[in-house]
Parts: sequence; C-alpha cells; structure tokens
Amino acid sequence: MCIVVDRSLSLQTLKLYITSPFPLAMYVFARPAGKRCFVVSSNGTTISRLRNGSLLHRFPSALPSGARTKGNSCSAQSYCILDCIFHESDQTYYVIDMVCWAGYSLYECAAEFRFFWLNSKLVESGACEPPSFYHKYRFDLVPVYNCDQAGLHTAYSGPVPYVKDGLLFYNK
Repeated sequence: MCIVVDRSLSLQTLKLYITSPFPLAMYVFARPAGKRCFVVSSNGTTISRLRNGSLLHRFPSALPSGARTKGNSCSAQSYCILDCIFHESDQTYYVIDMVCWAGYSLYECAAEFRFFWLNSKLVESGACEPPSFYHKYRFDLVPVYNCDQAGLHTAYSGPVPYVKDGLLFYNK
C-alpha cells in the first residue's frame, strides 16, 4: 500500500490524522518531484517507462544486464526492475522500491527487506556513481523513515538533494 500526501498539508495537520497503529505499520519518505516510472534492465540495455507505458529513456546503466560491457557475464535471465522517480533537473533516477534484482523476484518480500536489499545492491552495483560511457544516468536512494513523529518531521522538513513533491507512505 502506498499513500501520497500533498505538500500543502502542514505537519501539524498531518499529525492529527495519524492513529496509534498507523506508525507501527508504515514507512514514510519525501517524494521527489518528477516522473514516476519503472526502470527495467535486461539484455544489455536499460529502459524506463512511464506509468502509461510510454518510453521515457533507453540507455546503458550499471544495473544488472543494463549495459553491453566487455566481461559482462550476465545471463539472459538476469534482469532488474526498479520503481523510480526521474528528477529532470539533476537527471537522476530516485529509486523508491525494488521489484526484481538480477532475476530474483522481490514481489512477495516485506518492504523492510526490499529497502535493505535496495540500499546494499544499488550501491554495490555502481549505479549510484556519477554518469559515464556505460552508465548514462545516476541512480540515487530516497531516505526512508519509520512513520513516527520524528520520522514524519524529518521526511517533511529534513534536507534532501531533490525538490520535494509531498510524502509517500509504504506499508511495512
């Protein structure tokens, strides 16, 4: 489950809507402004598609099977699917969730595990590095917080390297 909260709500107003079991079952993060898309890497190329299915970008990336590089020994079964927001001004894909990684499906995994796996594997792959010949766009992680008073405050008013477009809530 994912809930989007508009930036026009004040933090005090938002706190009034939170019931006691809500914080225990949710994560919160600041949603980057931009185009929501799926990024799929397979067979040596990476494609991003908007929610309506139209093509946003086709490019090489450091994701599994995302670029045709010398010594790339990824099998045809190796692919990656990420839920992202493309932030136009800094040409960065902000990854908000991971659906598949190197052919391993994460559909049935808890959000806590997906966020852990995302943090470790994305950095390990080199996708967070600055763009290069075999890596056209930068990928970055969105900080995720527990949905309690401190987490809400940090997500709402804390500094981030992108323009905020509201808050996203994820069911644990």
